[in-house]
Formats: sequence, structure tokens, C-alpha cells
Amino acid sequence: MEENEKKPLHKDRILTLIVALAGVAIIAGISILAFKLSGNSQNATNGANTTNTTNTTENTGFINDAITYETEHIIQDVKIKFVPKEDMLILTDSEIDQYMGAGYSQVYEIVSMNAEATKMLYCFVVDNSENIAEEQYIENALGNTEHEKIEKQVIAELEFSGAKLNYDEDGKQYIEECYVHKYDDKFLCIDYWHLSTEENSISEMFQKVE
Repeated sequence: MEENEKKPLHKDRILTLIVALAGVAIIAGISILAFKLSGNSQNATNGANTTNTTNTTENTGFINDAITYETEHIIQDVKIKFVPKEDMLILTDSEIDQYMGAGYSQVYEIVSMNAEATKMLYCFVVDNSENIAEEQYIENALGNTEHEKIEKQVIAELEFSGAKLNYDEDGKQYIEECYVHKYDDKFLCIDYWHLSTEENSISEMFQKVE
């Protein structure tokens, strides 16, 4: 279980996920772009081929401590790797379905969060058969929702367009950063929701894979 030892939260995973369940209920209600961009489990296209390098055991129950959980996640189509910050963990497919609804593991490539549920990252792939630009896709998804355009960002050597939204929740201020990268006939979408006081850059969590 060497991989488990790399993830400090593994031993406290049950407590973490109980807390996360409450956090997801809040985040899911205000994470506008992630909901709109990913669509629903019937229509969204989960097009990336992935390599789950450490998740070698099928989780057939709610929580299974025998599983070797992922400590990183490779998205093969764009050859980048997600490595969460030390205080964040990657949810398994069964956990995603448990917390977010049946079938959502087929929509979301990655769901990662911290124990306090003050940080959450979604990653998903959607179809771009209409061949629209990244900026237009973001504008279509957000509609009339108030947002701020983010200048082009390079994440793991890929160029992303982005937008930022601000929220007040329970007396705290949150930021939602939304990034979209166009490739082939698809969009790779990354949605990072966090406290405004947390300065972690999303680019620190993604690496190029050769």
C-alpha cells in the first residue's frame, strides 16, 4: 500500500467523504459552469482515454479500505496528468455516483476535493461537433450569469480560455475558475471551486506527460 501512504487523507477517508457529501450538496448547487458544460449523464461526451495508474481494485461498496486509491490521474487524449494538492483526494467512480447521482462517473473525468469541502476540482470532456470557439462555448454555457473573463492560461503546456465567478456562501467568499481547451472535436473543461483566500494555482495541479 505504498501509494496509500503518499496520500495523508487516506486513513481518514470515511470522515472525509462524509464531510464531502455535505460539501458536494452545496457546491453542486452553485457550481454553474460545471453543471452547464457537462450537461447530463445521457448527453455529455466522456471522450478521453484514461490511465488509472493506482486505482487497481474495483470498489463494489460504498467505502472499501482495501482499494488503492488514485494519487494521480492521466488524461491520455491530451497527455496531461492531474496531481492534486496534498490536502485533496480523488474520488472513485463509485463515490462520484454515490454523491452526485448515478451515471455522473461517466460524465466527470476527475472529481477531487479536500476534507473541508472548501476546494473542489471537476474535469470533464464534452463534444464540440459544431466546432465553436472556446470563448463562445463559455459564453453559451454561462448565459446571463455574471462572470469575469480570464486571460488565456497555459496549463501543462495547453492553452485554455477561462472565466471566473464569485460567490458568497455562509459568510465566506468563494471563487469558481472555469477553463476550456479545444482539441480535435472536443473540449477539455476544468472547473476549480475554492475559497477566495486560497491561492493555489490550478496550473500547479497539472503536468505534461510525454
